[in-house]
Amino acid sequence: MTFCLTDYDAYGFDLDHTLAKYKLTELCRLAYEGACEALINTKGYDNKLKDDISLHKDFICKGLFLDADKGNILKLSHDGKVLRASHGTKMLTKDELKKTYGADLHWEHFQEAKDNVKSSDVRRFYRYTLLLLYKHDVTETVLETFNLLVSSLKESSLENLWRRIELT
Repeated sequence: MTFCLTDYDAYGFDLDHTLAKYKLTELCRLAYEGACEALINTKGYDNKLKDDISLHKDFICKGLFLDADKGNILKLSHDGKVLRASHGTKMLTKDELKKTYGADLHWEHFQEAKDNVKSSDVRRFYRYTLLLLYKHDVTETVLETFNLLVSSLKESSLENLWRRIELT
């Protein structure tokens, strides 16, 4: 059996290096630049959204959750303790974390978010989970764009953020 690549409109690739060895640094840069271009050209975001991805390399990380109520990106321990967090591209200090999440640093929505990872209800799933960021390195570059968006939004605009993400 043979197949012809021209018979297909789109190709999907799994990044487990089964069929190809990827240059992940370059692939991440291209994904980031593509996401920025799309937001700038089709959604009207400010051109300053796009900058050098290497400036934000500390934000590229698997297993992140979104605290939608506070607009923070969270890195959690296995039991829901906030290990670190950012609001946009600004990393929160230990004092800010304690003020926001309490002395025990436990994220109150952890169990619900954990349950939603296995949910087939897409809206519930997206409520707390950065879907592809949780699974693949390449899509983690989308986090860069998201961080910059959150940094540029006023507090009152966070409600509109979900509408923008769902429509994109």
